[in-house]
Amino acid sequence: MAITKMPPAIGHWSPKVAWQSTCNISGSEGAHRWQYQARQQIKGFFFRGIAETIALLKISTIPHDLAPRELMMLADPSPEHIDSYIADSHVFAGEWSGEWVAVAAVQVRDSEMELKNLAVKQGVQNLGLGTLMMTYLLDYADRLGLSRVRVAISNSSLRHLKFYERLGFRIGGIEPNFFGGYDPPIYENGIRCIDRLQLCMDLRPSGESANGVIPPD
Repeated sequence: MAITKMPPAIGHWSPKVAWQSTCNISGSEGAHRWQYQARQQIKGFFFRGIAETIALLKISTIPHDLAPRELMMLADPSPEHIDSYIADSHVFAGEWSGEWVAVAAVQVRDSEMELKNLAVKQGVQNLGLGTLMMTYLLDYADRLGLSRVRVAISNSSLRHLKFYERLGFRIGGIEPNFFGGYDPPIYENGIRCIDRLQLCMDLRPSGESANGVIPPD
């Protein structure tokens, strides 16, 4: 089954990618593998000549036990912390040129989706692949009919704050001294990591549902 369309613009989120998804059903139990190809609309973000090469990313759901831990640890260096959420997460891998170069883990509860992990392989960072992953995840949340997407970062993660705010996230809350007990203390960008920021994006007014295709798990 193949679907090609532009996702509808809804709420505060207006997708800027054309996408093509394919659902392959195989095996006696009808296992589903959801694949998603995203082509970003290039508007001067990439140098001419490499834009077409990096604009195509295939994103697939994968079992949590196959999640690329080494890649995930670029975003979350604690294996114990990854263990605390990975079993209850939906995991997505981004494939580019036959290699997994990005990974994301999310949890869905009630009407919200929380991003637990998002990482892009070193060497292909700052090329827009993280934006493509987030574009897919926001559209995924929309098609599930969710109303909000959340992600937590530290007060010292200035690069991540800029990344998410450019996508449309807003600071929804602060948890003071969340990282204050870490020994040794963590420093990033010359700033001590102490507080945790909750960033939120509202996809639609609370209680409003979405129409469209809901991807299989």
